Amino acid sequence: MLFGLEPQNAMGLMLWIFRLWPIALPLLFLLILKVKMPSPIAFLLLGSLVCFGVQSLVGMVSILLPSAFASDASFADKLFQVALAHLQRSIVASFLLSFAPLWWLHRSLSATPNPAFKRDALTRAP
Repeated sequence: MLFGLEPQNAMGLMLWIFRLWPIALPLLFLLILKVKMPSPIAFLLLGSLVCFGVQSLVGMVSILLPSAFASDASFADKLFQVALAHLQRSIVASFLLSFAPLWWLHRSLSATPNPAFKRDALTRAP
């Protein structure tokens, strides 16, 4: 039982968390840092795509890891336990691994342009 829930309800909860955390993490990231960005919508969109991508990669690797289950359980119970363990592992691992790309995206989108850099200097012929 997960959080004191029945197995089917626990699976439903994990599926909703699996779907919604990639959208909520960039939003929480912006709210916590409270840095004025030129385009927060771009950060939310690109951050969500980054989180979904990390979740996809972690999910592919996570299914290969072994799962522990009760030996006296039926085949359907074992399959259910493997699916629930896979969801839990992939949510936690991808949540933690998404912080570095989100931090990089935040730094790159909130960076102020260098006033010494002049675009005309690059296009002007000597």
